[in-house]
Amino acid sequence: MVFPTDTTETENFIILDRPKRPLLVTAIMALAVILWMGIGTTASSTIYRGNVKSKKFHEPSCRYYNCKKCTAIFRTRADAIKAGYVPCKVCKP
Repeated sequence: MVFPTDTTETENFIILDRPKRPLLVTAIMALAVILWMGIGTTASSTIYRGNVKSKKFHEPSCRYYNCKKCTAIFRTRADAIKAGYVPCKVCKP
């Protein structure tokens, strides 16, 4: 039997030789698939960001979420309010 050059025969199996990926690349690809599928995400996993100057906090979908002054991070809405921040009037978290 003749096999293509990128295969090897092991007993009753034909194994395709494929290039080896570095472990980091494989881990990044696995993480991307997990994030894409939404595995492990729940409503409680929302991370809020607070603007340290205006004392307003935003949810991830807000256009102000990534502003330079939004350096305070809160796991819950209640934590942000407890710290003296008020909800943004645009995203209304």
